[in-house]
Amino acid sequence: MAPAKYQDLSVQEFVAGYLASLEVSQESPEVRDKMLAHLKELMQDAADFPWANVRNFHAVLLHQFEMGRMSWRDDGRIQQLRRTYAQMFRGPQAAETSKTGHPKGQTKGPAFCLSYQRGACKYTTDHETTRGKVRHVCAYCFTVTGNTFPHAESDCNRKAKAEQSTEAPAKN
Repeated sequence: MAPAKYQDLSVQEFVAGYLASLEVSQESPEVRDKMLAHLKELMQDAADFPWANVRNFHAVLLHQFEMGRMSWRDDGRIQQLRRTYAQMFRGPQAAETSKTGHPKGQTKGPAFCLSYQRGACKYTTDHETTRGKVRHVCAYCFTVTGNTFPHAESDCNRKAKAEQSTEAPAKN
């Protein structure tokens, strides 16, 4: 049996997997509490919004964690992402989608390719996904400036300079 694909997970499968990973987590009690609160919010959103949106929000959040741009301590930024990605309706199919737990059409998400940001996309150009057409442009530049640049976030000079300026020691 092939492993389940993230975009195909039902609410029940997602919760079972999330709780199983939390059970073996090496995180601090503080972070584990935040993770449980996050799961509670996801389930609240799943009752009110399409499951595809809620699942996508969690994927975007995990991507931010993987890229080192956020952590569980960034409560305000997590809630901002939640409002942007999870708490929205997508037309007349939204109510039916939230009841079944399976998307009817496209899910909501960023206009850029997430795999491309890590240099892991199997496509060489912009392409279609369950979120619609995504572009091979830098997620960092797009998020910070609103402009598109044809490089991956992993190769972004703007991001590297921003990280260097936040890591520079304070001058007396």
